[in-house]
Amino acid sequence: MPHWLTDLSEALEVGPDGKRDRKEALVRTYVRSGRPQPAVLSLRHQHCRVSVNGTQILDVDTWWSSDWNLQTSLRKGVNEIEVEFSGGNRAQGIAPVHLFDPVGTALRELTVPDSAEALRQAAGEYARVHRAGGDTVRLSAVPNQLAFSPRELRLKAGRKVTLVFENPDLQIHNVVISRPGTLETVGLLADRLALDPNAGGQPYVPDHEAVLWSTPLVNGGEQVALEFTAPSTPGRYPILCTFPGHWRVMQATLVVE
Repeated sequence: MPHWLTDLSEALEVGPDGKRDRKEALVRTYVRSGRPQPAVLSLRHQHCRVSVNGTQILDVDTWWSSDWNLQTSLRKGVNEIEVEFSGGNRAQGIAPVHLFDPVGTALRELTVPDSAEALRQAAGEYARVHRAGGDTVRLSAVPNQLAFSPRELRLKAGRKVTLVFENPDLQIHNVVISRPGTLETVGLLADRLALDPNAGGQPYVPDHEAVLWSTPLVNGGEQVALEFTAPSTPGRYPILCTFPGHWRVMQATLVVE
């Protein structure tokens, strides 16, 4: 996929050898699929984050492995692919990104922008379709990493939204939002629920005043959308997954302003 936009909306062309002169960048490209279909996104880089349609599928900062073949899915219509290449002393530059089907051949019914103008048009179409709904907030599990994406949500105090939680992981997850400073309290209570021999099939959400809002358990490949009203008091509200063994790692923050 050669045509990308930077976070400054600068058109950037990345060839098969990458761009080693750009040591860090946030870049996006857009592809149009004629139907929903599975896909594999491939790149070689040790320090990057990758998202497809707003769902993070990779967050890596390592010296040990750099070859990634990431399973994802494309929606019918325009899809956004975003890659953040990190800088610093270990910067490697911008790597080429490849997209193909699960058996390694070219995707069918897929078109990619062939010019900077076509890329900008696709970006505008994606924004109109997916970002116009200001009353929807999205949170996603990161596959294979016990993490949320994004790691921080921001809402105005008292704002009413639909919170969509997507789980592209293989494991079961949920979302629990608690009062400021109560992350450990809620997490330890969730640990107790996990030890209850009669807790199987339960949502593992503690019945405690510190819990403000929660989703049911969401299986891999599924999502849930529920109404949520931001607290009236500004602050930093912990977000955690209370499925057994997850809360100590799988955390995010709701910032109420």
